[in-house]
Amino acid sequence: MRSGDALSDEGWKLSTGESASDLIAGYERACAASRREASGFALEDAVPHPRMGRVSLRWIYVHMIEESARHVGHADILREQTDGATGFDGLRSTRHLAARRGEGRKLLE
Repeated sequence: MRSGDALSDEGWKLSTGESASDLIAGYERACAASRREASGFALEDAVPHPRMGRVSLRWIYVHMIEESARHVGHADILREQTDGATGFDGLRSTRHLAARRGEGRKLLE
């Protein structure tokens, strides 16, 4: 969200009555708008970039993949710190929690 010429942190705050579902829906709308905009360009087409001169659509796609992966990694670290789950299926967490409750033997049988 922009406020004048400066980036505003207000776009990162949920308003009263706003839910995670609202946030996800907004993200999906932004993705759809980006796809519509990009559909008019070839991968090699270049557009102005404020710091790098010109960048291709291919560069933009790779950059967005990198940024998304970085943020997903941050979220994964936070999740692991809150519930101990690791990996794609969370089994390590389930075993860990069951073992802490003395149920590890039943879980592994």
